[in-house]
Amino acid sequence: MFRASVAASAQAGGALYASDHNGQESGMVALAAPDGQGGSEILAVLQIQSHATAEVRLGSADGPLLQFASLPYALPEPV
Repeated sequence: MFRASVAASAQAGGALYASDHNGQESGMVALAAPDGQGGSEILAVLQIQSHATAEVRLGSADGPLLQFASLPYALPEPV
């Protein structure tokens, strides 16, 4: 799961499309909230590789581009 923003209205359950999946649905919006500027802050479920190397878009392969953000807290290092 990754934190992101998008310059569009998003809803939980919305489809995400990563450029490394050849136009096929590759993830979903788990949680969305309006950002007060016409866009949304979201939690996105998608493959780690897509997050690292691909463009991810909301709703279709040519939909609004997600901008990934860091988490507002630190995660513990794996043991």
